[in-house]
Amino acid sequence: MQSWIGRSGRRRAMLRDGLRWLAALGLLTTQAALVHAQSGGAQSGNVQTSAWPVKPLRIVAPFPPGGPADVQGRAIGQKLSQLLGQPVIIDNRAGAGGVIGTDIVVKASPDGYTLLFTTAGALAVAPAIAENMPYDPARDLLPVARALIMPEVLALHPSAGGGGLRSLQALIAYARANPRKLNYSTPGNATVPHLAAELFAQVAGIELVHVPYRGTGPAMQDLLAGHVQMMFVDVTVAQGPIRSGRLLGVVVGSPTRIASVPEVPTSAEAGLPGLLVSNWTGLLAPAATPRELVLRLNQAMNRALQDAELNKRFVSEGAQIIPTTPEEFAQFIRAEAAKWGPVAKKAGMKWE
Repeated sequence: MQSWIGRSGRRRAMLRDGLRWLAALGLLTTQAALVHAQSGGAQSGNVQTSAWPVKPLRIVAPFPPGGPADVQGRAIGQKLSQLLGQPVIIDNRAGAGGVIGTDIVVKASPDGYTLLFTTAGALAVAPAIAENMPYDPARDLLPVARALIMPEVLALHPSAGGGGLRSLQALIAYARANPRKLNYSTPGNATVPHLAAELFAQVAGIELVHVPYRGTGPAMQDLLAGHVQMMFVDVTVAQGPIRSGRLLGVVVGSPTRIASVPEVPTSAEAGLPGLLVSNWTGLLAPAATPRELVLRLNQAMNRALQDAELNKRFVSEGAQIIPTTPEEFAQFIRAEAAKWGPVAKKAGMKWE
């Protein structure tokens, strides 16, 4: 009898344990279902996409604060914040010509919360001339959308060459007669203004002296003070000093004249049609970011750029806005790399 009672007790204990296990399993299943329902259920790998964004976005800007690209990024970030319903934080991570900040994004979680807002250098120039690149832009980043195109203006201090250099041809003639007598400032080595000046020297057959600075601000300050004679600079930065007469606009590197500086001739009008130079900015994401998030970010970027207030501001400053798909932006980056890589190599540039 006792043996039977013992066996019966054990059976009752096993039954109780089994019921508890089933109850726990049911609770876990219910909790999982609730989480799935609250998140919208859609996933790509380990990334929830349908509920995105549920927290602030971080946009890494690989250049110092206060420059033209930083100002653009912050203005666009504010509009993105309104459209996405989450704060957008601009995180300036300058260094190594943009490579440091870019590498941070390359190594970030591909969840749509860490993005890159950058210019041409670290994407289209560095891979051609850097000895040890920590990333491959084509492999490690996904283009989201191009932001702005800023034609470069060749701005000249009125005292350059003793004064009187009022045209591109006069400038070229002086430079040919006086090799390495003219110097030019840039925001740094292998930046678009540096590439523009090297392209100018190559197609015009002249020799100039490069004076690199740490950013557009100090490079412009020394140009305005007459410490350097010339500079290729974004039209958004050059238009004010040109209109006030503090600088001379010699040529603009675009196919058509720019409304904000209508008196400055195009490179074709000035007799050097090959001098087509523009800087640009754009948004990118880590390579494994889900396609759905890339498309949603692309839509938000294009909507932000078409905002009436923002669009008017950028266009009035001379910038050009041409919305792109991710694929169109990727093709544009490849074309820029094919254009500037040979120029940089011929000039013997080294990525610093």
